[in-house]
Amino acid sequence: MLTKLSPDKLTEAWPMVYKAVKSSSIALAEMTEERVNNVLRSLLSGHATCWIHDRGNSITTVVITTVTEEPISKTLNLLIYCIHMFSKCKSEEYIEMAKDLGRYAKTIDCSRVIVYCSNDKLTKVLTSNGATSVFSLVVFPLS
Repeated sequence: MLTKLSPDKLTEAWPMVYKAVKSSSIALAEMTEERVNNVLRSLLSGHATCWIHDRGNSITTVVITTVTEEPISKTLNLLIYCIHMFSKCKSEEYIEMAKDLGRYAKTIDCSRVIVYCSNDKLTKVLTSNGATSVFSLVVFPLS
């Protein structure tokens, strides 16, 4: 089960959240120190949300989400901005996390949950449980 962190709990968990953000290969961002601090500001301001999955007293996964609006149709989607596993999760745990985020997304009028995923195992688990993987993200670096 995912637990949504309030800003005061986020401050306590910041070392793990920092590590998760810094370690994740976020598709649309280069994670410099300044940008990691921007993520923290977004979390503290409520523009982004931090979730944790734990097993007993141990955090297994940190997830950061934000609501995005497709600029032309104005469709709302819940974007999984970052997901970082500190320890292996069972397929059933992945599915339960996805379902938790789906239930949350419905309560805030989102049409779908979107994740940029470079983990083939996670993609297979999610697509075998109702997700679709029909798009490719193509990025032209400008550096």
